[in-house]
Amino acid sequence: MDASLEKIADPTLAEMGKNLKEAVKMLEDSQRRTEEENGKKLISGDIPGPLQGRIQNIGEQGHMALLGHSLGAYISTLDKEKLRKLTTRILSDTTLWL
Repeated sequence: MDASLEKIADPTLAEMGKNLKEAVKMLEDSQRRTEEENGKKLISGDIPGPLQGRIQNIGEQGHMALLGHSLGAYISTLDKEKLRKLTTRILSDTTLWL
């Protein structure tokens, strides 16, 4: 994680970001090993059902799910004051973004 971001962010949040990167790397490595063991890369036509034709989005969706669950777990550990500051910041940033 970027050193300047670690200075700004809560140390627990910075550590969670590092752990998230490690988890994503482990998932990607596992997927690569499975593909190598099968001797070929899967193509969208190999997967029946609703995933057919959308295989390229699975990695991004998995990453977002992992990020969401990690953020939820982090937020559940905050005390009231830090939670209030975080929610105010999220609301402010979201309002500016929209």
